[in-house]
Amino acid sequence: MSVEISDDAVVNRYVKALYEVAADREAEFLLQIKSVREAIESLEGREKMLKRFSLLTKDGEVFVDTLVSELELLPEVSNFLKVVLSNKRFSIIVDICAAYEKFCDRMSEKRIFYVTYAKDFSEKTRNELAQRLRELVGGTVEFVTRRDESLIDGLQIRYGSKILDYSAKSKLNRLKRSMCGESV
Repeated sequence: MSVEISDDAVVNRYVKALYEVAADREAEFLLQIKSVREAIESLEGREKMLKRFSLLTKDGEVFVDTLVSELELLPEVSNFLKVVLSNKRFSIIVDICAAYEKFCDRMSEKRIFYVTYAKDFSEKTRNELAQRLRELVGGTVEFVTRRDESLIDGLQIRYGSKILDYSAKSKLNRLKRSMCGESV
């Protein structure tokens, strides 16, 4: 996924990571990230405070714990804030939150599917798959494609945290496990 919301590559990496963690709960994460941004923006002298938290992580930990408690944040959002803090990047947390909000707005219209194919992903196949996926998820469907001959035949589709595996390699592996008495 190409994240080009901010001019800052570090902010973009955090936005991408947060989006991956959000997976199927994007709306819930978006609300919480927005509330974090608003809470921090409402603080007087926030820039100085955020820089201090990036240097003195113990103070930052107390602040994050207070935010988590007051805003009743999801554990994943809490962990994300702690990672940003431990990486000494808390001075840009408002930028990360704002960029994440902007990114989610853009993504709400566009659905990106990662397709790995073995032999052929023709324009006809691409159009048929796009039509079926539009019926399922709505919005604009885009593909990021990659060829992997080790799949033997077929394709794998990844969207968020879900993977649909229609490859011959996967079918052969399931058959092998089944023949060995393993549950499939």
